[in-house]
Amino acid sequence: MRAARLPSHGAACMLVAPARRGATTLDVLLLDLDGTLVDASDAIVDGVIELAREAGLPVPERAFAKGFIGQPPDAVWTALGAPDPLAMVAAFGARVGPGLPARTLALPGVADALAELAARGLRMAVATTRVTASARRALEATGLQRYFAHVVGRDLVRAAKPAPDVALAALAALGAGPTHALFVGDSEADIGCAHAAGMPCWAVLGGTGDERTLRAAGADRILSGGLGDLPHALQHTGDPGP
Repeated sequence: MRAARLPSHGAACMLVAPARRGATTLDVLLLDLDGTLVDASDAIVDGVIELAREAGLPVPERAFAKGFIGQPPDAVWTALGAPDPLAMVAAFGARVGPGLPARTLALPGVADALAELAARGLRMAVATTRVTASARRALEATGLQRYFAHVVGRDLVRAAKPAPDVALAALAALGAGPTHALFVGDSEADIGCAHAAGMPCWAVLGGTGDERTLRAAGADRILSGGLGDLPHALQHTGDPGP
């Protein structure tokens, strides 16, 4: 098997292109969960709207609420003016969390892509803003858990994305460093997390971030067809453009 070749962090960004530092053999993939691997956005947004209404907060438009998926969990409640955002996070977990697996779907092309990547010998872990137990249930519900040696959620680290903590913890669990790793996500928070951890971030479309937003945030490459594009893209990483 020929190892995939990954340009070092910073080399693949179309907007900011410092000098290339050569290529690095890729053997580790870190992947975001919501919007990258699975879609539970309808259930999450329904829960935010319902709880906001009950709490007497402004009831958000669906697109507004969806835009906060993948950010620190108190962010949407802070934006809606909740006096105690952390209490709303707890209420959301208690109310919405148990029903999430039944309303979670694997995104198109994800299962086949993961199977191919695993067959190439790549080691994979999930690094997510969800709590770990919730992430594991989502992976089990969609049949994707078999591909991941480790799942790291915000409850296992000090700070959620865009801090690098979940990425660094996932790398540590795999016994790997950022030099040989690639992060794949769908949001500005994913890009910030990956870059702060010292690794490139390729962004998929179809999640929370649109192409313009993801490029502006510094995505090192855009996968317009979602994660299903990743196996093919990893064979053509000599192109520094997204």
